[in-house]
Amino acid sequence: MNAPWPLPAPDDLRLLAEVRRAGSMVAASRTLAIAASTVTRRMAALERRLGLRLVERRGGGPALSAAGSELADAAERHASQVDRLLRRLTPSGGFTGVIRVTAGDGFAGHVLEVIRRFRARSPDVGFELIFENRPANLERTEADVAIRTVHLAEPGLVYRSLPPLAYGVYAAPSLIERLGRPRATHDLETFESIALLPPLDQVPAERWLIERTRSSIRVSSFGPLLEAARAGLGVAVLPHAVSAGLVRLLPRAAVPSVPLWLALHPELRRDPHVRAFVEALQSSFRAGW
Repeated sequence: MNAPWPLPAPDDLRLLAEVRRAGSMVAASRTLAIAASTVTRRMAALERRLGLRLVERRGGGPALSAAGSELADAAERHASQVDRLLRRLTPSGGFTGVIRVTAGDGFAGHVLEVIRRFRARSPDVGFELIFENRPANLERTEADVAIRTVHLAEPGLVYRSLPPLAYGVYAAPSLIERLGRPRATHDLETFESIALLPPLDQVPAERWLIERTRSSIRVSSFGPLLEAARAGLGVAVLPHAVSAGLVRLLPRAAVPSVPLWLALHPELRRDPHVRAFVEALQSSFRAGW
């Protein structure tokens, strides 16, 4: 049965998806190690073949049109589905494949420990790790599994609830020696704090601290926040699980907890190595990391 329209070649779809990921045709040409003129020529040929305007010129230069973006999304989903199918059908005596995991940098230590234990049992499974505060787009296959503190409600993903992160107020022993301990929550007004910059300052525990202290130092991510607290530069709100070496203050203070989820593609639940790793992650968080 003939298709009612000319189907694009797989190589052209991959090129379109790379233009979407890279952000421009010039950036895509660098990633693919081909001439920018070749990318431009192939995109123009694809437009003629499909009878669609895939690229439009804007203030910042050529960019994908709405139709180009939709087709790029479909191309990425197709490539991801084929990759998952091949991974599932490939015969092996144990778990194999690569799992792409994304999480905020504050989870790096815990995720790496889970991976260490997992690879001790399944050494043929590799990992690509993205530790950043920007939520990766799983629907565009930027990652396979995400640890998130926000539920973005993407219709194409499965979210699994994890135990919430319990927070407390912490400070370095050196700071306590210098300033003493606060006896009540209102005593925090006399302390300087270390806080996160936007948008992470909207985390409920962060808002709680910012409203009660003078934030003299603000940082862009969790790793520097923890190091600044250990250096005695101020008090900070931190998950109990990562507070080693710090002193907990005001243990009765009602610091808000932070919700936590695992997000993944429904299809990935059928991949044995991904399913096993997700179960290992869930067990580690529920055991009290």
